[in-house]
Amino acid sequence: MEPLEKTLSISEAIVAQITENILSGGLPGGAELTQEELADTFGVSRMPVRDALASLEKRGLVERLPNRHIRVSRITPDHMLQIFSMIALCQGQCLESLARDKAGWDAFVARVPQEITPAAMLQFHRALVQAVTCVYLRSMLADMTETFVRVGLHAPDAVCCEGFRRCRRALEARDLPECRRALLDHCLAMGRSIVEGLAHTDE
Repeated sequence: MEPLEKTLSISEAIVAQITENILSGGLPGGAELTQEELADTFGVSRMPVRDALASLEKRGLVERLPNRHIRVSRITPDHMLQIFSMIALCQGQCLESLARDKAGWDAFVARVPQEITPAAMLQFHRALVQAVTCVYLRSMLADMTETFVRVGLHAPDAVCCEGFRRCRRALEARDLPECRRALLDHCLAMGRSIVEGLAHTDE
């Protein structure tokens, strides 16, 4: 485990660290965890660990056992691709709302980075979250972005980068249908990247 991120609350930092370990294969599906062991590992009390595990359970990344232990969920390809399909669907809906307001659309497009790097693509996804006006949808999309997109962009492949490039061009052309298609390709590539990484750790 890495040191906890200082910019997050203790519970959020634990969630981020465990999520990264699960989605990178460092914590394989079926591995059992206990609050006590995790508290010792992170050097914290059990309360933030308990809160973190509850958050991870809601995300489907861990499951509770009758003996009060926690087991890492087995992440299937279908599970991961469904999540990234949902991310693309939600983001496409956000862009559709933006398209009704030319000034809002232009302001958003101005915030989209020109470079094709993991940091720039993550900045795009975070900017899209901030453009959402519905508080509930913004919260849900922010959670998916920080939980899954952040990890999926660690090592983006050519399909992922090309999807982002197409999306950026479509944004500049105000071509909403192409934005949606490009977003889907971009997001599914992230999901496949995580799935492939998990498959390699099982070999």
